[in-house]
Amino acid sequence: MEEPTSRNTKKYQIWRNLVFQRDNLKCRHCEETEGLCAHHIIGWDEDKKLRYDLDNGLSLCRSCHIKIHYDAPNLGMKDRTHSLEAKKKMSIAK
Repeated sequence: MEEPTSRNTKKYQIWRNLVFQRDNLKCRHCEETEGLCAHHIIGWDEDKKLRYDLDNGLSLCRSCHIKIHYDAPNLGMKDRTHSLEAKKKMSIAK
């Protein structure tokens, strides 16, 4: 059976909540507590095996999430050359 592609699945919601809990319900960049998003370090479409890997997630506020995807493309899903470890280090750098 093929994995669902929707982020509205129970499995995704569990992963998202675990990311938030691990990060103490705070943005990993600015420590904001409102409007959190669960960001995939290695993008959702880039590696299906990492979609639900807790180490592939970061809690980010909306503002920081937008910055990662649009203001710093080397930190987001557009850059496929970095390893998960490198992306994690860059994603949590302030």
